Amino acid sequence: MVATKRHTPDVVTGAGKRASVDIDKLKSYAQLDSADVADNASTANIMQKMLGDVETSTLSENEVRSLLTDIFGFDKESGVDLIISKLFNEVSAITVEDFMNIVDSNRDDKITGIEFEFIRNRQTSDGDGITDFNQGRQAGDCYFLAGINAMAQSPEGREIIDNAITHLPNGNISVVFPQDPTREYIITSEDLKEGRKRMATGDDNMLALELAYEKFLIDHPKAVGNDGNGKGIDSGSNSHLRRLFGLEGIDVGCDLDSPAKNKRQLLAQADNSMGMTINIHMNESGEMASTDDTKNSIHTFTVISIDKEAGIIVLSDPQDSSKLITMKIDDLLSNYQVDGFSVME
Repeated sequence: MVATKRHTPDVVTGAGKRASVDIDKLKSYAQLDSADVADNASTANIMQKMLGDVETSTLSENEVRSLLTDIFGFDKESGVDLIISKLFNEVSAITVEDFMNIVDSNRDDKITGIEFEFIRNRQTSDGDGITDFNQGRQAGDCYFLAGINAMAQSPEGREIIDNAITHLPNGNISVVFPQDPTREYIITSEDLKEGRKRMATGDDNMLALELAYEKFLIDHPKAVGNDGNGKGIDSGSNSHLRRLFGLEGIDVGCDLDSPAKNKRQLLAQADNSMGMTINIHMNESGEMASTDDTKNSIHTFTVISIDKEAGIIVLSDPQDSSKLITMKIDDLLSNYQVDGFSVME
């Protein structure tokens, strides 16, 4: 969508001027004709601004909102407030190039795609952060992966993660957990290589934390369960993760017969958490178990965001963190077997 000489040779740029946005293609993607755009003076002015230097031109929150609503058809129902709040949480403006890249790559899946791009950019904006990962087939630690990803959604959580991880000059990764600050766990490149065969793939920081926690449980066999049952990393919960990182928090159970009560409890915690995870029963096909399904197992998801006004919740599955699940809160709590949720503070 962002015109460059390599992608769109038909775009004319002035001497010494960087390639600019192709407005005709923008209107084509938005399925609007010139009259539609001209009728809205505010949007037309913004689009004219986008004809400038796309690497230096910036858009304010109001300008992005106008583009999303007037050009791309977003409204409260489709999550525009959620997107705006995520994008402008820590900055007052974004570049035109960033906006157009996001729209171009995600125009067929607006909420999930754009939401994810915004969140991923925030995750890697300070420190090494956590990016895409996939839960290993041989590890039952969805609670751990989902919890780390939940922490990564807030600046405070990302700082805690970054403080736990140090990339050493020799290529090794050092991990120190607040629960035992005297113990340093060194994860080598060979550890990462072998770890990918059974644990998380994708982001090395996530895998390093996972491998370090496995070693931590050898030093502290009763950290997960009081009986030291030997199940290790497969048998924990969000409360163990909170203790590992020195966090407060609560676990809230859900009553399947009281979705309205569950919703009140969920929304009451939405503004106060550093991160939140939710436990959902899965059926034999590995999908969220509906209220009519037979329960097979419990799987933990990251709560990426909650839009109270629109009644929308966005979840991330640790089995593939790049694919977000956007749904109505009422649909989730009324139609699926939600076991409970955990809040980190």
